[in-house]
Parts: sequence; C-alpha cells; structure tokens
Amino acid sequence: MSTVNLSGFVRLGINANMIRRYQPFSELNDKYCKQVLFASQIIEFAKGDTVFRGKPDRSRYYFLLKGKLVFKTGMLSKKTIDSQDAAARFDICPQLPDGADVQAAEGGHLLSVEANLMDTALAWMQASEPEPEPLPPAAPAALLVVETVEEEEDDWMSSLLSSPLFFNLPPANISRVFSLFERVEAAKGEEIIRQGDQGHHFYALIHGKARVLVDDQPVAELSAGSYFGEDALLSDAPRSASVVMLTTGEIGRLEREHFQSLLKDPVVKFITPEDVGKQLMKRGNKCVLVDVRSPEEFEHAPSPNSRNIPCRELRAVIPALDKDALYFISQEGGKRSELAAHLFSQAALQAFVIRE
Repeated sequence: MSTVNLSGFVRLGINANMIRRYQPFSELNDKYCKQVLFASQIIEFAKGDTVFRGKPDRSRYYFLLKGKLVFKTGMLSKKTIDSQDAAARFDICPQLPDGADVQAAEGGHLLSVEANLMDTALAWMQASEPEPEPLPPAAPAALLVVETVEEEEDDWMSSLLSSPLFFNLPPANISRVFSLFERVEAAKGEEIIRQGDQGHHFYALIHGKARVLVDDQPVAELSAGSYFGEDALLSDAPRSASVVMLTTGEIGRLEREHFQSLLKDPVVKFITPEDVGKQLMKRGNKCVLVDVRSPEEFEHAPSPNSRNIPCRELRAVIPALDKDALYFISQEGGKRSELAAHLFSQAALQAFVIRE
C-alpha cells in the first residue's frame, strides 16, 4: 500500500470532473474542487492489503474510488464496502470500525481528504456567494466581461486557502475580505516591501511575478496567488526580506487593523444537546432543528427530526421563516453551520449551533 504524488492523479484518471460524483465535492465550484482535490492523498492497495489498522484517522474523509474493503463486525460476520455501491459516493470513515483491521477484498485506491480543508472550502464557497438578485438586461459582450471578472475573483479567493493566516478566517467574515483589500498596480522593478522596514500591510500578488531577497540575495520567486508580509499582521518586527516585482502586475494590500478585525469571530451562539432537549420540552413547536448540509449529505446521514435547509439556499429561505421560533443548527455542517447561525442572526432570528 502506498501514498502517491500528483502524477498518481493523472495515472488513475482522478480529476475534478469525476470527483464531483462524490459528496460533498459536488458542492464546490471548479477552483475550490481542484484546490481540495490536489491537496489530498491517494492511497493505493492490492488485494489482501491491510488498508486500515486499528482506529482510522477521524480527522480525514475517505472516498473509496475503486475496489472493495472488508472487515469483521462480529465473530462470524463481515461487512464489505464496494466502490460501486451508492454509499461509497460519500465519506466511508463513519462506516470503518475502531478495533478491527480493514482489508482489501479487491485491489483499488481511495482518496484521503483533510476534513478541515474540505469544511473550510465549503464555508468559503457559500459565504462568498452574493445575495440573489435578478440579472439586468445586458448585451452578450457585457455579460462576458462580468463572467471574466467573477472568474478572476474566484481564482484569487480560492488561492487564499493556501495561506494559514486565512485558513481559520471566520466564515461570516469571508465576504468582507475583498472589500477591504486595496488593489494597486505595480511596475516592473518596483520594491513592494523592503527588508528592515516596519510592516503595516499584508500583500497578495494578484497578477505578475515578484522576487524575494534577503540581504540583497534572491531566495524565492512569487507568482499570482502568492501572499507575503505576514509579519505585519502578527508583530511589530521589521521586515525580514524584500520583495521586488519582476514584471508589471497588480497587488492587493490589506491593512493590519483590517486583518485583525476580520479574525475576530462574529457572535455565534452554541448550545449543548441537553439544553436543546430542555428547550424542546419548554417551547415545543416553536423550536426548529436545522441541518444545512446538501440534500444528498442529509439523505445519506440525516440529523433526526431536522429540517434540511442547504446553506446555499439559506439566504433565499430566511425571509419566510418564523421570527418567533428558536433555531438549532446541527453541528454536522461544520463551518457551514456557523455561517448559517450568523445569517440567522443578521435576519434578527435566534439561532444556536448544537455542540457537545
């Protein structure tokens, strides 16, 4: 059994189009789908291999793309997971046992995805979706320009996932990121930051190429989608390197104060399952349990007694909801649940995310 690099994706025919058959990959647009997919690992196995030994890593999703896995469920009983089964279109981790080894009944491969990365991508996707509004009449040429600009913004946003500084950005603040970035044209040879200077901004290279220098010696090159100047957001330390444009381009500049404000969690209220039970006893039908995952995820593993309102549809549905009710959002949605709670709050509805 082995973990393969990017060439394995090509060799095994794993790409964004085919992976959309699996949930929740189908919820991601092309840019985010590729970002998550190619940050994941492929695990290949031959018939008879032990694919999981003991307790599997519950911080990851596992998608069985090809083959069959088998494990004991009792003294005389076994369970088989087949890549051809409908259940294999979802993360198989909940089906895997903690105490028994999982072996390959047939050779194949699976995709191992960091759950937090997938969760973040889903939240970013849905937090950045604009408010629904009718499109005004426009000539085809004008529409083409709009589509081009949206694709450019999507490239920029999806590349933020690679920055640890932005990875844990509260979902409710994501839509504010681009309004706070100042976009500036940069000339070839222009020095964006200078080693030894005090830092006050975080930078994103939107277009063009740049070079990083330490003591006037080149140490790295940056391309579109790269980020630099993190020290300006975290401390008052002088710049540890210089960055000079190798070509003309465009940079995004974010003030430290703005970044710090973005990192502050919006008010999201949490509630324990025990307290939810008390509220149900007290308020009865004035309590609504909500699950914000996709319909496919909800159908595969439903939250008991919950109403499924996918996060992507929430903005359109909220105006019709009962303003006197209490809304309890299941934690299965991860960061999508927190985003939903914020959207409820914006609409003056009382909402809590259920958390143990």
